[in-house]
Amino acid sequence: RANLFLLVPATAVLSFGLIVGLILPNMRDLALSPRLAASIQNHMTANSPAVALSRYHEPSAVFLLGTDTWLTTARNAAAHIVADPLALAFVADDQLEAVQEMVVATQGTMTVIDTVHGYNYSKGRREFLSLIRSQPQGGPE
Repeated sequence: RANLFLLVPATAVLSFGLIVGLILPNMRDLALSPRLAASIQNHMTANSPAVALSRYHEPSAVFLLGTDTWLTTARNAAAHIVADPLALAFVADDQLEAVQEMVVATQGTMTVIDTVHGYNYSKGRREFLSLIRSQPQGGPE
C-alpha cells in the first residue's frame, strides 16, 4: 500500500508535466480566433470598416475582432470588399474561387493578404481561412 500511495502522486505529477510541457503547446490549432485577430491587426488601418467573416461565425472571433464584425455569407463578403477598398474579409478557402469570380464580375481584382488555418472544435472541422481585399480594376496593388 505504501508503494501505491507514492505511485499515485508521482503519476499525477508526471502526467501534469507532459500535458503542460508537450501537449498544450502543440494545440495551437485550437486558438483560431486569436490568430484571426492578430492577422487583422497587422492589416487593418484606422479607417477600415468592420471585418466580414464568411462561414467562421464563432463568438470568440466577434469578441476579439469587435462587435461590429460582420458574420455573413461569401456573396456578402465579396460585396463588402468591393464596396470599400479598405474593407477586409475572411473567407473559407473552399469559397475563395466563388468570391474571386464575384469580385472580377464587378471589374475588380481580389488579393489574398494572409491565410490562417486551425481546428474549429465547436464545429468539429479544420478551417482554412483567407484574409482578402479588393482593388478596383487598374488600381494599385
